[in-house]
Amino acid sequence: MTNDMGSESGWSNVSNTPSPVPSPPPSCGCKEDKIQIDSKAITPTLPPVPPPKKSLLYDEPVKHEEFYFPEGNAVLRAGDVVFKVHWSILSRHSKKFEKMSTAVNFGPIRLPLAIPAEFARLLTVLYHPLPSKLQKWTVEDWSSVINQAQHWGMQAIKSHAAKELNLLAMDPVAKIMLWRRYNLDPAQLIPSFGALCTSAEPLSLDILMKVGAGTFVKLVEAREKIREGGSRCCCAPHREKGELHSSSVEQIVSTILLPRS
Repeated sequence: MTNDMGSESGWSNVSNTPSPVPSPPPSCGCKEDKIQIDSKAITPTLPPVPPPKKSLLYDEPVKHEEFYFPEGNAVLRAGDVVFKVHWSILSRHSKKFEKMSTAVNFGPIRLPLAIPAEFARLLTVLYHPLPSKLQKWTVEDWSSVINQAQHWGMQAIKSHAAKELNLLAMDPVAKIMLWRRYNLDPAQLIPSFGALCTSAEPLSLDILMKVGAGTFVKLVEAREKIREGGSRCCCAPHREKGELHSSSVEQIVSTILLPRS
């Protein structure tokens, strides 16, 4: 009866003895069977970490080769360059420097907005006003002087730099933008406006974006006036039809494009 019940209940031939654990396969003697992990071998070798870059404000300063006078009493730092000049010269042209000269300072006074090369050009104008030293300066050189003079409130130096820059050849649109940015004498823009008004090339969208809609409309008006005048002015000797005298161009440009006082 027991066997029949066991067969019916599905528990026949069940033993309480645990099943034997299968033994590992026999070793073949290969080297792969004995793997030893060397912790040093798998440790990655990292590249050396470079030292952190020093900020420009904390780099070792260098003395300017020209504008570092042993007897100077104004020690100024622009970037990593130290200038030692004279408060009397700086204060003569700038209220900002005059105020700085009366303050108590420990160490060089930092000029965070001054680029060393541009500040050196400003000092060149202050210390060497003779044109012989400055005659080879470019548009970029004089433009940087205007920028520095504007920042330090040196109106006389800014006007002097604009006068020198006005003698150099410049793109008329670039000159108009520069003169407006630094609020320079608009009368010095008459040749630039005249060049745009007498050019055979049409006024482009790029010019419109740079000079603004108001000036662009006035340029168009001046061009029409000049062409109308040139079509009637062909009686003078050696003057072709459509060519207007430069004085007449200047008069039209001044009337239409220059601000009225």
